[in-house]
Amino acid sequence: MIVNDGSTDESLTIIKNYKNNSKYDVTVLNNEKNMGVSYSRNEALKKVYGEFLTFLDADDVMLKNHINVLVDLLKKYDNVRIAVSGGSKHLKFNFDNFKKVNLYDRNDGFCELIGGNAIQGFLWNKIFYVEDIKKYNIKFDDEIYMGEDLLFVCQLYSKLNSGLVYSPHITYYYRPNQNSALRKSQTIDVIKGKSKNWLKTYNIIIKDAKNSTNEFSNYAFKLLSIQYYVQINELIYRLCKENHDQDALKFKSYLFIFLRNYFFILLFSKFFSVKEKIRYTLFTLYSLIYVFRGKL
Repeated sequence: MIVNDGSTDESLTIIKNYKNNSKYDVTVLNNEKNMGVSYSRNEALKKVYGEFLTFLDADDVMLKNHINVLVDLLKKYDNVRIAVSGGSKHLKFNFDNFKKVNLYDRNDGFCELIGGNAIQGFLWNKIFYVEDIKKYNIKFDDEIYMGEDLLFVCQLYSKLNSGLVYSPHITYYYRPNQNSALRKSQTIDVIKGKSKNWLKTYNIIIKDAKNSTNEFSNYAFKLLSIQYYVQINELIYRLCKENHDQDALKFKSYLFIFLRNYFFILLFSKFFSVKEKIRYTLFTLYSLIYVFRGKL
């Protein structure tokens, strides 16, 4: 299934030509105007059929074996409902192709989804059972534009009594769009809006996880808190960088809560990569410097 979200170039013509010449049964959905990724995905979910579901973003590359790898994982480990493969931003030689398949229980799988290792809450590196999505009526939140993938995956995972399986072998190449509006726009309103959206995302995930019939560990909720407070630390940093020190100082109590309760958990957690630990630490240190500067 392909969704054309109100493109103004020749995309729809290309899509129709592909449909007419493809050996597969291709369904094409066309939005008359740009409606956004969540709306488009929800329209696709209304019409999706078959056993499995995965996602491909418009600017990415899926290797020929990508779906085969994911489906084979689900068939091999019939006690899991979500399979994950490796993704990369680079086409060069990658050591991940030599790592072994990992099977996670339900709690550790959740920690991997909300953590900062390779799995995370992306859509493009995962495959799901269609029946699970329909059974629990999982759909995308139209009001979320930061973390909508993560929210979708976590809401589904919270409903499942299942772990997940992960093959690090690279089968999908992700190409960041450096020209996207979210990457280029750095006005104060955009900075505040993005942070508010991320915090809303994590609040919903926390609520759903608490309401899950199969409880997650306290440690999993601590990881969610880490992600929540890191978003605030980054907001402090961004606000101060734009010389909005007074706005930033309103969040200083959250910064100290993070330092007192969660910073060392982050440093010693196996669910965050070294890169993410360094990144989060730098945001925290920068925020501290700005906060103390604002006190002077």
